[in-house]
Amino acid sequence: MHISDVTGTPSDYADTLYRVYVEIADHEDFGKRVIERFLSTRGRDIPGLQFEADGLQRIADGYELHLPIQLVLELVRELGRENVAVHQIVRLGPVDVG
Repeated sequence: MHISDVTGTPSDYADTLYRVYVEIADHEDFGKRVIERFLSTRGRDIPGLQFEADGLQRIADGYELHLPIQLVLELVRELGRENVAVHQIVRLGPVDVG
């Protein structure tokens, strides 16, 4: 399997950051706090990756954030653990580093 075959898939364990839209039921910003805690915790756990909680952007009924593709499922699990309903996840594309 070539690297290009897994880029952007769940098998992509590269450190490439993707713009991800997470639509959630966010009563009194509780979901936002869960996402911020996840970003700051995982940012400490993964050398070379820096997650900025202040980079979390409110859009419509959710948030846009930057994540490696393999952490999307972990974020969904964390939101579920905290009883935050996830309505949809949309991968918007790689983060432009230029």
